[in-house]
Amino acid sequence: MPDQQLVKRAIARDPEAIQAVLEGLQEHAWFIARDFTRNWDEVEDLAQEILIEVSRSLTRLRDPDHLESWCITLGRRVCLAWKKKEKRRELTLGDLHIEEESEDPSIAPHPFPAPDRDLLAAEQRDLLRSALKRISLQSRQILELFYLDELSLREIASQLDLPENAIKQRLHWGRRRLEKEMWTMPMTTERRQQPVVEPLLRFSSWGSWSGKDSSHNPWNLTRLLLAQQILLCIARESKTEEELIAQVGAEQIYIRDHLTALEEAELIRPEGKGFIADFFILNREIQDRQTEFKRKKGRQEAEIIAAHLDEVRDAVERCGFEERGFGWDFMRWIVLPVFAGNLGVRRAYPEVFDIQPPLRPDGNRWFFFGIAANGPPEQAGDWCKMSSDNLGGVGSFGTPFLPKLTCSLPDSEGRKAIHSLVKRPRPVDDVIREIGGEDGRTKIAELIEAGLLANEEGMLHLTVPVFTEKEDGILHPVVAPICQKIVEHSRKKGATELKNMLDSMGFNRLQNQYPAMYGLFLSGISHGCVAAMVEMGLLGTPSTDMDRMWGWWVWQGKSRLVSD
Repeated sequence: MPDQQLVKRAIARDPEAIQAVLEGLQEHAWFIARDFTRNWDEVEDLAQEILIEVSRSLTRLRDPDHLESWCITLGRRVCLAWKKKEKRRELTLGDLHIEEESEDPSIAPHPFPAPDRDLLAAEQRDLLRSALKRISLQSRQILELFYLDELSLREIASQLDLPENAIKQRLHWGRRRLEKEMWTMPMTTERRQQPVVEPLLRFSSWGSWSGKDSSHNPWNLTRLLLAQQILLCIARESKTEEELIAQVGAEQIYIRDHLTALEEAELIRPEGKGFIADFFILNREIQDRQTEFKRKKGRQEAEIIAAHLDEVRDAVERCGFEERGFGWDFMRWIVLPVFAGNLGVRRAYPEVFDIQPPLRPDGNRWFFFGIAANGPPEQAGDWCKMSSDNLGGVGSFGTPFLPKLTCSLPDSEGRKAIHSLVKRPRPVDDVIREIGGEDGRTKIAELIEAGLLANEEGMLHLTVPVFTEKEDGILHPVVAPICQKIVEHSRKKGATELKNMLDSMGFNRLQNQYPAMYGLFLSGISHGCVAAMVEMGLLGTPSTDMDRMWGWWVWQGKSRLVSD
């Protein structure tokens, strides 16, 4: 983060200081935007909007020390405004997605716009006709009537004696088939040099990445349709430049440019006379196998936890949470999936999760993964996030099985307020005074709005459970052996099974990246475990009382439940 003096100069509208502050906030803006959308083009645009708003509003920042939290608040406002705008702009008709009300309902948005009207210029109709010859007669008939004869949907329905909705559906799917044919025509190469909205591959990363623009940025390099076509071709076997030209259907200059950029970013590497992907790209078959793998292992782990349920419940009851308003129905959503599952297993099996990604040409450390977009839809998984300092910390656990509550992790001032209330409620004004003036009042208001604190007749108290040394001493001896048993009977065996699966799939060349794939797959088991515990009745049904911050907790001092 920029230092205080630099921020003060920026507040005073020093151009160089403003630029330096904005550069220091780039990563924060990117992560704020990423929480609102996974479309990487939108992430970058939103991040820029956030930085623009920061630049406009800097004079309103009262305390330079609070730049980070102020930026987060401002960024969330920008993203919420964008989200509201998007909801107003989008509408749905059946299973067709329409970006503008003025669009014909048969035309779903696509990164490669053929055969939109600009493609239907006279000199390009031969291209369209050539592609039409390659698709089924049924689809071709409607497409020719619509695009070449320029009949309306109503006219086509009348001519073919079919319902108009049926024409819309056939036109929609026919258009998709037509696009796939046109993708591999050399004349459309330049069109494939455009960002993908409906990708052939979906990507994820593990490690540290700043999000700044760079010639080696993996997200930028893989966002183009042509780049994804190349990567799909060399996902499992090496292909020469000439083979790629023939298979992808692009001119040599474009293929060569992409290969050079991808190789420099270490996303592909030479092999023999050609190139092969140097990261995991998982096809539909592997995705189906890994889904079954995670479901099976998750069930095993849920059964281990179930065998120790009585002793865990007894330990929770001895902690006295019930007297503080947090009964077993609330606490088991933290103790079972978080301490006995997510965090506990990570703590007991650090060799899988504490790996160091390699240093990349862009100066960051990351592993990269790709999965075929035609695979099963990604299901929302579980997550666990924490924020800590020398006083302790605040953590939250999220899963699709809990009420969906959005709340950012408290910053240092917020944690200070929270920890000042661990032993007893305190007057609101006293806590505000400790944090500092109006900023303290704003901070307390944010925590109350988020549901972490409550103000009752001027007295401030916590609305989430607290784990002190006493609770840690009761729970850790019970939870730790369960976690160790899960590691020995499920995770370590699972790592061996996964290695054998990857070997059989022909990924031996990526054995140095197997640990990252272990982490990616094995962390997904946590969601399978939670799903199995819900199915088995171990977790019960969460309350619909949205005032309760389900899945949130506070710890004081060093906690073995969180980290040894």
